[in-house]
Amino acid sequence: MTTPLTIPRRANPELVAAAYVRAIVAAYDTAVGAVLQGPDRETGRITWSSAGFLQITGITGAVDPNVPIRRSVVSLDAWAAPVGQGKRPPWGLAFALAELIIAATYDTTLHDTHAVVTLPTGFPQARVTGFRALTEPARRPADPSDYARVGFDAEFFWHGLGSSWTV
Repeated sequence: MTTPLTIPRRANPELVAAAYVRAIVAAYDTAVGAVLQGPDRETGRITWSSAGFLQITGITGAVDPNVPIRRSVVSLDAWAAPVGQGKRPPWGLAFALAELIIAATYDTTLHDTHAVVTLPTGFPQARVTGFRALTEPARRPADPSDYARVGFDAEFFWHGLGSSWTV
């Protein structure tokens, strides 16, 4: 009896973009992920309300047919929730998060980062070789919870590291 092979974990655009953005906002305790986190079930509190939440959604991209370089486009949504008794959406925080990501793209020469990012356990690392905003941050319709949501699209170049694919 043969042992079935385990499908190898590979980097994907959402994981790589989230890891790259997480490194930019790490000092601010801003949460980053593909799914917006709701209130804590026990306390009803939003754990990310003071520092915001950055949501990454893959849109499209191109796979180079000759070299293992990907050119991916993601949508970045910066969410901010009212803190305390306030009911007004904190648009300033949402825009500040979006502009922080854009400003970080200018801290590199010609958007060339060559940043190695660490992915979740079980996935090999990836290298981001370029990251740039494609659109201006803009308000996006949000739900009736008084959250502020500002979004923009970004393009990045990357490739996975380690764990080569074999048959």
